[in-house]
Amino acid sequence: MQAHETYQFGPFRFDPAEHTLLREGSAVALTPKALEMLKLLVQNSGHLVRKEEIIAHVWPDTIVEESNLNVIIHALRKALGDDPGASKYIETVAKRGFRFVGEVTKANGLIPPPMAPASAATLPYGQTQVTTPQETAYEPGRRRASYSRDRWIAAALVVGLGLTLVIWRANRPPTVSSLATSIAPKSIAVLPFRILSAEKGDDYLSLGLADALITSLSQTRQVVVRQTGAVAKYQSAAIDPLAAGREQGVDVVLEGQVQRIGDRVRVTARLVQTSDGTALWADRFDEKFTNIFAVEDLIAEKVARTTIRTMTGRNDDARLTKSYTTNSDAYEAYLKGRYFWNKRTVESLNRALEYFQRAVSQDPNYSLAYVGLADTYTLLSFFTLASPNDAFPKAKAAAEKALAIDDTLAEAYAALGQVKSFYEWDWAGAEEQFQKGIALNPNQPLLHHWRSLNLLAMGRLDDARAEMQRALQLDPLQLITNVNLGRIDYYQGRYDEAIKQYQRALDLDKDFMRTHLRLGLAYVQERRYQEALVEYNKALEIAGDTPQINAHIAHVLAVSGKKTEALTALAKLQELAQRQYVPPYDIALIYLGLGDKEKAFEWLEKAYSDHSTEMIYFKVDPMFAPLGSDPRYESLLRRMHLS
Repeated sequence: MQAHETYQFGPFRFDPAEHTLLREGSAVALTPKALEMLKLLVQNSGHLVRKEEIIAHVWPDTIVEESNLNVIIHALRKALGDDPGASKYIETVAKRGFRFVGEVTKANGLIPPPMAPASAATLPYGQTQVTTPQETAYEPGRRRASYSRDRWIAAALVVGLGLTLVIWRANRPPTVSSLATSIAPKSIAVLPFRILSAEKGDDYLSLGLADALITSLSQTRQVVVRQTGAVAKYQSAAIDPLAAGREQGVDVVLEGQVQRIGDRVRVTARLVQTSDGTALWADRFDEKFTNIFAVEDLIAEKVARTTIRTMTGRNDDARLTKSYTTNSDAYEAYLKGRYFWNKRTVESLNRALEYFQRAVSQDPNYSLAYVGLADTYTLLSFFTLASPNDAFPKAKAAAEKALAIDDTLAEAYAALGQVKSFYEWDWAGAEEQFQKGIALNPNQPLLHHWRSLNLLAMGRLDDARAEMQRALQLDPLQLITNVNLGRIDYYQGRYDEAIKQYQRALDLDKDFMRTHLRLGLAYVQERRYQEALVEYNKALEIAGDTPQINAHIAHVLAVSGKKTEALTALAKLQELAQRQYVPPYDIALIYLGLGDKEKAFEWLEKAYSDHSTEMIYFKVDPMFAPLGSDPRYESLLRRMHLS
C-alpha cells in the first residue's frame, strides 16, 4: 500500500489524492473544482490565498469571472456548514482573497487495494443502493465499497448542484463578455446609479457608488475615465444613457440601478457601447449592505475586464480591486461625504466634512477618506468659508496621512500639491507632487488641471495652457477646466478670447457660479462695466451672499465711478468681517478700484499673511498692473518666491 497525507478538521476528513471529503465517515458532495479549491486553502491553512492565485490554480487554462470563484466558495461554505459572518473554516479577506482558519491536523492514510466495480440498483427517488459482487470480511474491501457508494451519492448530488447552477445563471441578467475581444474602448463614463429604494436617505448611493467606481477604474492607464464632476449633472436628470455617453464623447457608458432593502443592497449594472447601443456586459449583485464595497469591486473588475482588451498583468488587477477599507460603516460614511462634496454648496461642504471625519474615526487607515478630508478643507478655503491659515494646515495633515497609508494614491499627491501651491507658495514642491500623481495616473484630468494653475501662478503661461488643454482632452465637459482655460487667455491679456471661452463654458452649464464670476472680470478689463455687473449678480444669485462676489461688485462700482456705492459695499464687508471670514485680498481689491494705493498695499500685506488663495495669481493678474511700478509690489513677489 502507498502512504499519503489526509487532513482532519472538525468532523471532516479530507483526502486530496482520493478527491473525497468525509463528514464523520459520510461523503460530502463537492464538484472537482470545489475540491481543488479546498485543497489549495487547506494546504495553506492560516495563510491568505489571493483571489488571483485561486483562479490561476483552479482554472489554469481558462479565463473566468470572479463570480465563478464566489459560487465555489459559497458551495464550500454550505458543505462545511460555515457562516460567512462568523467563519469557522473559510475567512474572507475583503477585496484580497480567502484564508482557511479551521484547525487542521495532518494524518497518514493507506490507499486500499482496488475493488471490482460496483453496480447500482435504483430505489425510490432520492435513494441509491450500492452492492458489490460478493461480501467479504476483508475490512479494506468494505471501506472501498463505502467509497464507491459515497461516490455514487456524490455524483448524483453534483448533477443536482449543476442543474441548480444552470437555473441560477439562467435567471441572471446576461453577461456578454465575449464581445470584449472585438472592441477596444478607450474611454468610459460611469453615470450616477438610479435609486429605486423606497427608504429615504439613500440618494447618496447614486453618485457615491458612481464616484467609488470612477476611483477604481481610474487606476488603469488603458482607459480614460470621465471624472465625477463631469457626470454629476446626470444624477437628477432623466437622460438616455446613450445620449449622455455621446455628450461626454466616450466609447462606452456604465449605467445601473441600486436598491437598498433593509440590510441588503441590490445593484444592477450594464455596460453599453455608445455608437450603436450594444450591451457589452450586464450583471446583478444582491448582497448584504455590509458587503457594498465587495459589490463595487466586482463591478469595477468586470467592467475593466470587458473594456480593456489586454490587462498589463497582476499589478493592474490589484489596482482595480484595491482595498481601501473593509469597514462597511466607514465606507458608507465616505460615500455620503463624496456625495455632499460634489454638491459644492455651503451646507453640503460642511456635511461632507462631517462624513469624512466619521469615516476616518471608524477606520483610521482609510486613505481615501483622508483625501476626502483634504479636498474638503481646500474647498472650504476656495469658497472663503474658512481662512487659509485654518483650512490648509488641516488639508496638508490629511493628505500626508493618506500618503503615509498608501503612497501610490494619485489623488493624495493632487491634494498635497494644492496645499503647496495655494498656501505654501512652494511652486517647485507643488510641481513635484503633481508630477508624482501624473506618473501614477496620467489619465486623471484634474491632476493636469491643478498643475496648470501652478504653472500659471509662476507666469509659465504657455506651459499652463498645454496642461489645461491636456486636461480638457481627457475630460472635455469638466466645467472648472473649461472655465480656467479662459482664465489663461485672461491673464495673457486676450480678453476677447477669454470671453468666448467663458461663453462656451456657459453653454455646458449656465448655473456654474465660477463662469459668471470670471466672465465679469473679463468684462471689467474691457471696461464693459454694466455687463460685468450683470454677471456678478448672476453669480450672487447662484452662490448666495458671499464676500468674494460682493467684493467684485464693489470693485466694479469703484472703477466705473460709483465711489459712494462702492464705499457703502466696502463698509458692509468690513462689518461682516467681524462675524465671519472675509479674505483680506477682497478688501484690497476694493481699495484698488477706489484708487487708494496705500490702503490697497496695507490689505495686500494682510492677504500675504493670511495666504489668501487668490494671491497666487498676483504676478499675472492684470487688475494689479497699476501697482507694478511700486517697490512694494516687487517686495511681495519676492517674498512669494515669484520674483
